[in-house]
Order: sequence, then C-alpha cells, then structure tokens
Amino acid sequence: RAVEISGPLNDLYIKANLEVGAGTSINLPISGGATAQENNFVRFVDRDSMQIKGKLGGNQANGAEADEGNLTIELHLRTTADAEYRVIFDETVGDVLTARGTSDHLAITLDMKDRFEMDGTFTIAKGDYLFTLSNLVNKPFIIKPGSFVTWSGDPLEAQINATAIHPARASLYPLVSPFTSDPAQAERYRRASRIFCELNLTDRLIDPRIGFGLSLPDEDESTRA
Repeated sequence: RAVEISGPLNDLYIKANLEVGAGTSINLPISGGATAQENNFVRFVDRDSMQIKGKLGGNQANGAEADEGNLTIELHLRTTADAEYRVIFDETVGDVLTARGTSDHLAITLDMKDRFEMDGTFTIAKGDYLFTLSNLVNKPFIIKPGSFVTWSGDPLEAQINATAIHPARASLYPLVSPFTSDPAQAERYRRASRIFCELNLTDRLIDPRIGFGLSLPDEDESTRA
C-alpha cells in the first residue's frame, strides 16, 4: 500500500504497509538445524572514501575497514485468509504446521545487524499439522479454526494456542462393554464411531506444551462421560 524510505545511503530505513493475500506464502523456520550465510549483493560506499582509497592505491585507508552500513526493513502486514503461513518445526521429517488465516496487524522488523522482531497475532481459519514423533509416528491433524499464534518481539518466543484434530473411526465396545448389559446398546457400540484425537499445542511455539484428548462428536453425553 505505502512504502517510505528514509536515511542516508549507508543507513537506509524502509517502512512498508502491505496487504498480503492469494499467492503469498510466509515461511517461519523455528528449528536451529540450519545455518545462514550472508551474500553482500548490495554494498554501501562513501564517494569521498573511495577517492581517498584511490589516491592511496589500496583497499584500506589508515588501516580502517570500510563501514558496510546498515539496512533496516519494517513491515506492517495485514493478512487476508488467502495467505499461507508455514511454521517449520523440522522439515526433514515433515514436521510442519501449514495454515491460512487473518491478521489485522503483524509487524516484522529486521536489519543487516541480526535484528529480527515480530509483533502481532495470526488467527488460523484453516490448516493442517503433520505430527511426528522420533520418525515412528506420523499423523496428519486438522487445525481448529480460532487457533492462534502471538508474537511480541523475539520470533522464537512466540506463543501458540492451537487445537488440532485427527479424525478416526473405531468401535467403542471395548471401552463401554463393562458398563452396559443391554444387547441393543452393545450392538450399537460395536459399530465404528467417529473419534477425534485432539492435540493441544500451548506455550512457546518453538517448544510447545503438548496435550492429548479424545472427543466423540456423534455420541450422547452419557457415552462421552
């Protein structure tokens, strides 16, 4: 929507207000297994310094290294439900949370001196999460609408509050057989029923507290109890 550029060439500040929607994918890797290397495609130079260097015939003047400068980018994002967010826990095993949702204001600030901050809340409208456990368990879960992730500075300190569901079908008879003697009820419970395995993710996004639960969407209150 709007972009502001200020500051000298060796310390530029770019501020942008943007709306992201269809075709946008934002990847947020939170595992520490990868390293990044900087490539200096853009260099900020002082013309006066260049003239001095040329007269001296060297790459340095009086032994002082050239100041590489800085570039700060401040983004204010408004996200529509068409934009995709991917929170990557461990991509090598597919441990990734993928979601679409909304954010009225998500601020991202970063520069060339390792500053990286995020502030705002992303509310999930729909999404999925592949839960992995030591390469032994891989189960796809559907994220409940209304789950959210909140940032307030350090991206690694983001807070998550999400419920994910793995739908399954199974007989309830082994669970209820000690409590029923009615043949008709016993026959009904022998048939496969829908069971939702719930995965609750809370606390820090980088190391969430995981809780488990079961829900029976097609059963009455007495059976659920």
